[in-house]
This record gives sequence, C-alpha cells and structure tokens, in this order.
Amino acid sequence: MENVKIDNVKNVNENVEINEMSEDNISLVTDFTPVIRTIKIASNKTKYGTTYLAVVDVSGIYSFKVRVDEGFVNYINVCEKLGIKPFKFKTVVKEYSAEKNRQFVCVKFVTIKDNTYRFFVDRVDTESLEMIFENFQATQTTKKS
Repeated sequence: MENVKIDNVKNVNENVEINEMSEDNISLVTDFTPVIRTIKIASNKTKYGTTYLAVVDVSGIYSFKVRVDEGFVNYINVCEKLGIKPFKFKTVVKEYSAEKNRQFVCVKFVTIKDNTYRFFVDRVDTESLEMIFENFQATQTTKKS
C-alpha cells in the first residue's frame, strides 16, 4: 500500500452548522396537558427494522402516534437501568417559533438536564387534538357557570 498524502483535512466538527431552534425564540401558544392522559414510548417491529413511537392518549377519546429517534429511546433505557426518572415533564403543546415565523404542535419532552426534545404532530392529529381541547374548555366554562 502506498503512502497517500491528504491535503486540507479538517476536523469533522469544523464548519458544521447546527440546525436547532433557539429556545429563546420559542413561545408557548397552547398547553394541551389538561386533555393528555398518557404519553408512552412503544416499539414497532417491521421486516425492515424497528421504529419507535410516542403514543399519546387524549382524554381516552383519541390517540395518535409520533415517531421518535432510536437514540431518544436509548436515553430512556439508560435512565431506567440507573433508576433515574428521565424527564422533568412531557406533554403536548402548540408553540410559536419567531425564527421560522410559524406555529407547530409537538410532543415535548424536557430531560433532567433541561434539554428539550420535540417530535412534531401531523396536521390531521392536530385538528383532532384541538377539537378535543376546545370541547374540554367549553365543558369547563359551563361547569363554572
């Protein structure tokens, strides 16, 4: 094998643009926590491999699934093996990003080290979630009257 000289080699991490949203530019629009019963992580084995899902139960009326990363599931497994609660909280929220100038609905997890992970909800699931939340708010208003 010949000795090959490679010029202009750079550190892999140099000039890498991080494509993350700044938490300072994100504001809460709606917190759907009152209608969320559970958020569980489940695996789905297929002939092509395993996918991981956050399964959200909305008031026992509706449930939807959002795909999560394998690394995220590995974090949860490590925490379980260490006997540590992995999250400060997990919920479903509608937020506004000033950077992107748009609203989005996501399943939001905040870890014990204050890192935030968002997994975005499909539009059709968002519509169903919002209808259930609006119905919940209407029933709360009539109960108070």
